[in-house]
Amino acid sequence: MASVGLQVWQQGQPLTADATRLHMALTGSIVILAFIRAQRSVLGWLLHSGALVAFLIATYYFLRVWTRSAPLPGESDWGAWILTPVLTGLVLFYVYRAFGLAFALLGILFVIYAFYAHLFPGVLEGPENTLSWTWSRLGRSMFGDPFVLAAEFVWLLVFWGLMLTAVGAGPAIIWFSRKLAQSTAGGAALGSVLSSALVGSFTGAGAQNVAITGPVTIPAMRRAGYTKEMAAAVEAVASNGAAITPPVLGAVAFVMANLLNIPFILVIVMTLVPASLWYLSTGLHLVAHARKHGLVNAPFVTEAGAAEPSTWLLVRSAAVGVVPVGVLIYMVSVNEALDRAVLFTFFTTAALWLTMRVETRIDVLVDAVRSAAVSASAFSLVLAVLALVTNVISYTALGSRLDELIEVASGGYAIIALGLMVVVAAILAGPLPPVAMYLIMVITFAPVLTRMGVPYQASHFVAFYMGSLGTIVPPIAQSTLIASVIANTDYMRTNWQVLRIAWPLFVLPVLFVAAPELLLVAGGPTDLGVVLPSVGLAVLAYAFAALATVGWLFVTIRPYTRLIATLVPFLVFWAMYTDTTWAGAVAAAAATAVFVRQWALYLAGMRAQGLSPFAQGAIAGVSVRAQRGLGLTSAALALILAFAWTVLVASPLAPGKQFQFARGIDGVTDSINVVFLGSIASAVLLAGFFFGLARWRGRPRSSAAAP
Repeated sequence: MASVGLQVWQQGQPLTADATRLHMALTGSIVILAFIRAQRSVLGWLLHSGALVAFLIATYYFLRVWTRSAPLPGESDWGAWILTPVLTGLVLFYVYRAFGLAFALLGILFVIYAFYAHLFPGVLEGPENTLSWTWSRLGRSMFGDPFVLAAEFVWLLVFWGLMLTAVGAGPAIIWFSRKLAQSTAGGAALGSVLSSALVGSFTGAGAQNVAITGPVTIPAMRRAGYTKEMAAAVEAVASNGAAITPPVLGAVAFVMANLLNIPFILVIVMTLVPASLWYLSTGLHLVAHARKHGLVNAPFVTEAGAAEPSTWLLVRSAAVGVVPVGVLIYMVSVNEALDRAVLFTFFTTAALWLTMRVETRIDVLVDAVRSAAVSASAFSLVLAVLALVTNVISYTALGSRLDELIEVASGGYAIIALGLMVVVAAILAGPLPPVAMYLIMVITFAPVLTRMGVPYQASHFVAFYMGSLGTIVPPIAQSTLIASVIANTDYMRTNWQVLRIAWPLFVLPVLFVAAPELLLVAGGPTDLGVVLPSVGLAVLAYAFAALATVGWLFVTIRPYTRLIATLVPFLVFWAMYTDTTWAGAVAAAAATAVFVRQWALYLAGMRAQGLSPFAQGAIAGVSVRAQRGLGLTSAALALILAFAWTVLVASPLAPGKQFQFARGIDGVTDSINVVFLGSIASAVLLAGFFFGLARWRGRPRSSAAAP
């Protein structure tokens, strides 16, 4: 509550150095107190209590005694020289206890580099400074810009996201996902994807999302016939899309908006196509898997004997989930300060918890508050370590030297530099939190890509997107680990299933650079004649990547046809990167040929079994139930798009409103409006067509009278 009080106290005024240092004292104390509470031995209790006292003394020194903005070269500050190692060591130790060795080791390596940069060879060689100056600079480094963001709004954002489902948003999300998926092939897995996407759109955190939805979705998939490894992999991949699922997106998106100095609503717009491709690829993979392995009629099953929630409970639960998110979206869409928007959203959630009374068990709420506060505070300490790393990179000039190295290694080709960025990001994304990985990529790779002609916003988005993959990248895949524990299965076999589902997602950053128009407002072309074909080709690529991986399209795909289907996404990537029309045309022709071939085999198989493709209301083998499912899916898509477009219309992106930072924003606005209107109209027409077809074909037909 003290941390929430600090957020209230700083409203309406710039964040002071005192407030930042006070935030360090509060968050560090919360984390250390959590470890004290968990101790079972007197010695452990005494050691952590001593650490708490030392931590408070050190933070008090920085809060009240040390007020100068920066030490001069050669300056000696004995208080800082003694207490900086104490504060740095304790922060690194508790980050290690909370997140493991990898991130703490990164901080230790950069502390060593700060002292001995002059001894490193070649491009790593840095300036030599005195010990006292270096310690003084390190002491201030942990209170740098990344930690300032934690004190401004990131702590409260993480705390709110983790609390939202605990105060009552969960029942409506799970019920909606189950109902939407239960009439579809692979319904249990699609229910997992939908519930994880909805919860993740609030929390914006992959590993935490698995912990929230996994205990519900993984057992449901197991009861529907999925293997343990497949159930765990589906949950891990679905939950990891949280970081790019509008509207909340997670802490990294807010940090990116802050660094780019753009309204948060533009970050939401950038994620619309990537998030759609993420869930399209995952969803088609699961539908094809269900059809191929005979899981067609596997609904999203609840626990045996579990009561269906009442309508009034679902209404109240939906209010708890939707209203705060609506408040957040509205405030950022009218360009309200992020710290103020997050604070008002938090108080809206608290008011709805008091009035809606969805979750009334005090012990559950107390545990949720304690867990969320500790997680958010540990995340703040991570940002303190990250602030230290970025400051060391800055004052040793390591960032500029790494830029030169990357440019030489890539030979000046943006695609090679991007490949290096994706590989490094995939390596770092496992052990590092998304914010840390994003900032490191922005410092090192983004300037190089920008000089090579990649739009600045697009290079930032690539770093942001790779952070969303972090917790499913082996060997340190936190989401996969949590999911495999819940499913009680082998971690490495689950990793293999995750990579099989998610491999197309690792190639997606290539499209952001080759075709920045996919991000809509990231500096790429905004003409509809460019945007719409690019989106269509991207959809084609990701649909066929998923179907070719499983090896099913209406029926099992034969080897030579599967090879052609596998070539489709690579032809699309080549067409977008080289801007060649013929490659896109060949990809579309190959996709059409594979589709027609598979459909013909499906109809031939039905006839061979003595079945009519038009029996019992079916149309060319598409049953009445499938027609209703397609209608329901189209209607749900229309509602989601209508909600997203309504939010954008109410935002500064509406026609006639312009941003000072953007050029040609009217063209962007018109393109977005046309795309949304066309997509909504198409989805509504498809829903009407499929529902009408199902109603017509599903009518009972009178038979001829018997003689």
